[in-house]
Amino acid sequence: ALYEIENNPAPDSRLSRAECLAFLGRKREAVAIILQLPEQKRDDPDVLKSAALVFAVVGDRATALANVERALQKGVQPRWFLMPGYDSLRDDPEFQEIFRKAPGTLH
Repeated sequence: ALYEIENNPAPDSRLSRAECLAFLGRKREAVAIILQLPEQKRDDPDVLKSAALVFAVVGDRATALANVERALQKGVQPRWFLMPGYDSLRDDPEFQEIFRKAPGTLH
């Protein structure tokens, strides 16, 4: 997937590239892409969801949780955070609390 993204870039493939790099263990590069996003984009629900994934995969629990919480507040459906990339957060009591309080989840 990374090869395709790098050789056939879409207008804004940075989020997909960051996710791929995180899963490939290229943590520094993945995080750098997220941090280089313009300030106005950092509050976009899709950016928050991707940032949460990148930070979860690279092991930055606190930043991942902050992005999960903000993404949910911005209307990202809770089911997105059930994907395997978020497995490292699943048993975390803070994640469970954030998830429980999210709009659209069964309480």
